Amino acid sequence: MKFVPPVVSRTTLRPPPRRQLTPHKLRHTAASLAIASGADVNVVQTMLGHKSATLTLDVYGHLFPDRLDEVSRKMHKRRAMILAKAQAKADKAERKARKAAEELAALTAAEGLPA
Repeated sequence: MKFVPPVVSRTTLRPPPRRQLTPHKLRHTAASLAIASGADVNVVQTMLGHKSATLTLDVYGHLFPDRLDEVSRKMHKRRAMILAKAQAKADKAERKARKAAEELAALTAAEGLPA
């Protein structure tokens, strides 16, 4: 390399720095791939040996998808189902009360009692 000026050889002919592949980087990659594949927090926590899900979320929380829309839809569906059941129960109780009132009115009328 004597034919290349020293300034050029120091700046342009140097090979790019090599990134070291470490066990820690492999561990982080494995966790990231698991999350991307749909693993939940508890699975990743167990896989990495973290003591708590909080630790896992502190490190990898940004990788979990935002599922607010999905949760909102499920909550709305569940709420609608519960309200429909409650309305059906109230309608049934109202019909039962009306029937009882009609039976009582019929009994009082048959016995000649004032209503």
